Amino acid sequence: MICKNCGIEITQDNKYPSDFRYCSSCGTERRAYLLYRKNTLISLRSMNLESKIIQTKYLIKQTINEFGLEHVYISYSGGKDSTVLSHIAKQLYPDILHIFANTTNEYPETLQHIRWEKEENNTNLITVIPKDAYGNAWTFKRVVETYGYPMFSKRIANAIRTYQHALSDTTKQHSIDYINRNFKKYEKYKELPIS
Repeated sequence: MICKNCGIEITQDNKYPSDFRYCSSCGTERRAYLLYRKNTLISLRSMNLESKIIQTKYLIKQTINEFGLEHVYISYSGGKDSTVLSHIAKQLYPDILHIFANTTNEYPETLQHIRWEKEENNTNLITVIPKDAYGNAWTFKRVVETYGYPMFSKRIANAIRTYQHALSDTTKQHSIDYINRNFKKYEKYKELPIS
C-alpha cells in the first residue's frame, strides 16, 4: 500500500496503527490535526450567540477583504443554516451574491422559500442547475439512473462502487476484503446501484 498523504510505501514497520491508509508520520500528523479541529469545534460551540455572530461577521469581512465582493458568494440551500448565514452577511454586504443549486430533489416548501427570498426579501440570488457537456440538465432522476442512489457515506459508496467497477478479479477481491473489514453490515448492498 501507498500512504494516502505522502505517497511512500507503507510497510509493517511504518504503518499507522489505527488508519492503514497512512504511514506512521502522516498518521500522527493527521491525528494531531483532527484533534486540533475537534478542540476548535468544542471551543466554538461553547461560545454564546453574540460571540458566534461577531466571529461570523469577522470571517465574512476577512473573506471579502481577501477575495473581493465580486469573487464571493453564499451557497444558498434555503435551509436554516444558509438562511442564518445569509441574514448575517446581508447586514454587512446587502448585495452579496447567493447561488442556489437546484438538484431537482428539493421539497416544494424549499423552492417556495427560495422564490420568497429572491422576490420578497430582495436577495441577490441566482438559481443554477447542473448540466453535462451537451447542455442537458442533471436531474436527480438522471443521476440515479446513470450512477445509482447516493447512500450511506462517501467512503462506503466508494467502496461499493470500486467493487462494482473492478477491472480484475484481484481488485474485486480486494474490494470485498475492504468492505468486509470496514463496512461488514453494508456487504449485502454491494450489488445495488449506488453512487
